Amino acid sequence: MSGKRIVLLFILMGVLVGIILLLNTPTTSYGSVLNTGETGISILYAMFGPEIATDLGEIEGAWSNSTVAILVSDKPLSKDTYVKISNLAEKGGMVIYAGDYDSISVFLKEVGLDDAVVAERIYDPIVNSGGDKRRVIAISSYGTSLVLEPSYYFNPHHSKLMWVANSSQYSFVDTNGNGFYDIGEPIGSYVVVALIRIGKGGVLLISDPGVFTNKHVWENYAFLRNITSSASKIVIIQTPDALENNIDYLKISLHKYGVNRLLPLIIALIIVIGVWYAMEGE
Repeated sequence: MSGKRIVLLFILMGVLVGIILLLNTPTTSYGSVLNTGETGISILYAMFGPEIATDLGEIEGAWSNSTVAILVSDKPLSKDTYVKISNLAEKGGMVIYAGDYDSISVFLKEVGLDDAVVAERIYDPIVNSGGDKRRVIAISSYGTSLVLEPSYYFNPHHSKLMWVANSSQYSFVDTNGNGFYDIGEPIGSYVVVALIRIGKGGVLLISDPGVFTNKHVWENYAFLRNITSSASKIVIIQTPDALENNIDYLKISLHKYGVNRLLPLIIALIIVIGVWYAMEGE
């Protein structure tokens, strides 16, 4: 076996082993089904076993008025993604969108509802989770409660919004952003989950991207189970713009089609062929 072929073989083996390690390590993207940390939604994915949509266009044909899609994002997405979300809602069913202020406000602007959201944090010193006023307990119209950290709230007087969950009457708007109640700051019940009707369906907006992440999903399991109980199909949206980088998108795409399970076998076969090729040179 020639020296050059040995070197090439080891380089090939090193590259292939590196690819296996890279594609089989958990992702770090917020709201990723392969992120097993606090900001991922791997538990949600395992819990419901839904489909993964890496391209919203590919699920449009099979979309029905009983389909539910879930999107978790801590950043604004592309205009194309927001247009496709609206198109899906037009056909019926529901898109559940848990996002931060920037992501939700951009979406609302795209659908012509610029004034539907207020960028001020809600705290509740009385009705909260574990004595933490940031962890607001909201009561929903579905008959269940959910725990969230609302960094904004929805305009209760907007004609195109339907309230779905409100904070308690003891919550307050932190207008000066100091994290405490100050005299003059509004006290009352605020809309923290709202529904926009679009065509035959709607988009359910949740004012905290963390409600369904691994850290908090069990607190909100009953709420999620309730709003998806009549769904014929559940889809988790994992578009490239919702993830941190292209590597994470590649990992999810391979996972979606089951390629990640076959990858070690494929790579082992390539190595065997490489060894055979190298020995042929003897």
